[in-house]
Amino acid sequence: ASSYEPNQKITGSRLSLTPSIAFPLIQTYGYIKPKLSANIRSYNLNNTTLDNKDIFTPIFSLDGGMYFDKKINILNQSYTQTLEPRLFYVYIPYKDQSSLPNFDTGLADLNMQTLFSENQYSGQDRINDANQLTAALTSKFIDKNGVERLSGVLAQRYYFEDRRIFGSDLEAKKANSDIFMGATARLANSINVDAMFQYAPTSRSLLRSTVSSRYNPEPGKMLNLSYRMIDNVSDNTQDLKVFNASGQWPLGNRFYSIGRYNYDLKTSQTIELLGGIEYDGGCWVARTIFDRISLPTSRSEEHTSELQ
Repeated sequence: ASSYEPNQKITGSRLSLTPSIAFPLIQTYGYIKPKLSANIRSYNLNNTTLDNKDIFTPIFSLDGGMYFDKKINILNQSYTQTLEPRLFYVYIPYKDQSSLPNFDTGLADLNMQTLFSENQYSGQDRINDANQLTAALTSKFIDKNGVERLSGVLAQRYYFEDRRIFGSDLEAKKANSDIFMGATARLANSINVDAMFQYAPTSRSLLRSTVSSRYNPEPGKMLNLSYRMIDNVSDNTQDLKVFNASGQWPLGNRFYSIGRYNYDLKTSQTIELLGGIEYDGGCWVARTIFDRISLPTSRSEEHTSELQ
């Protein structure tokens, strides 16, 4: 039975604490970091038949990695190549939280950063159960000046038990997560290229890809190009395929041109077209901009603006 009274919103107060203690052991060749946490929440609620609730959730994680490197020569240039394996284990016992209100919590997107998070939720009202291991392998190429010219990373999470907090969600039944791959290249001091991919082994499909490049030879000169694709497996009407170009370039006498072009490859239409001129007065900036945006309710909206 529901703990909520009809036609009334639950209000009240919540106390949330997550004290933790860690024992990092760090050496030149690697590290290991055991960590023990306790999530403590206390609710004092109104407009509900639920008694005031206290919930205690222990969290254990173990993060470890190693560093290997060697000298190599490519096109008569000396580089240091690194190999950096990393393992991140998390154990959180299951706690039934279905009767508790959800004031500010949502499920975070699974990506290269959140793969190494203990809790997949953002906010304070939910803690997922976990018995999982994330494995990652990173390699970098560093030149003789210490500049990282190329890096790549491959990561995947392995689940040893179904995650009960997610209920009947098919995502909770996976034995392992999607595979995440990323690469960054600094081809010259002024050119950067980044790429990130998410691959689903079960469907053998590429779910996400982002490729971007930036040319920035000096302050005030910048050109950006990017492509982003998202394959929404639950609703293909939410698929995304977008090309974006933007930049700023000096015209002389403190005047700069600025622009952005955003194009939807799925619908073959321009999402946004922006162009303008900016004047940098040192302690103040003035710009005039033409901005054409395609809206869901109307094909386009055009306006100009002046900012000082």
